[in-house]
Amino acid sequence: MNSIHAKKLKWPIISLVLISVILLSLGCSSEKKAEATEEDISQVKVEQVKNETEQTVEVKISEEKEQPEEKIKTQEEPLPPVDCSNPAPAFSLEDTDGKMVSLEDYKGKIIILDFWTTWCRPCRMEIPFFIEFQNEYADDGLEVIGISLDNQRTAVKGFIKSMKINYTILYGNREVAMDYGNVTSIPTTFIIDRSGCITKKLVGYHSKQQFEELISDLLEDNT
Repeated sequence: MNSIHAKKLKWPIISLVLISVILLSLGCSSEKKAEATEEDISQVKVEQVKNETEQTVEVKISEEKEQPEEKIKTQEEPLPPVDCSNPAPAFSLEDTDGKMVSLEDYKGKIIILDFWTTWCRPCRMEIPFFIEFQNEYADDGLEVIGISLDNQRTAVKGFIKSMKINYTILYGNREVAMDYGNVTSIPTTFIIDRSGCITKKLVGYHSKQQFEELISDLLEDNT
């Protein structure tokens, strides 16, 4: 009788042990899976940082708080040969002090015209050498003009102060963005010669050296 009773108890105990082993195994598997997921996320973040200098950002002017989509590609778009059949479109925009500024005000100047926003990281990376260009080449006839495509203007003034921007910043709009070829990717920068012709359109981040190569011949030509 004791033997029969022992056998009846034996099988439930074995079942409980097996269930416990299975549950422990599943728990370990889940932990390993979670760890792998965290490692994958970390790797993606590392790759993202590596590619940041090559990014452009999509901007939608009419929608506030629009989250930008980043393109992992820097583009350079050549323009037709300069014969002044490609003049820079005229504009009249408000600066951060409320004064209206037009392209005509810079007649005879070499202009770096930069479409940007405060939240665009590649744009912010170019600003320090735009500041240097304004300091170094203003006497030679160079002017840097930034056209902000920020939806909220309140962020722009504080940003200018924090970055110590020394060149003209204007508030852009959809009209000027369309006039310059429907600017949607930023930064987008135009090089304009003394006669008011666009000599180059640059989309995405470009180095200080690349910009200097583009403006050096224009600076030497005083005609």
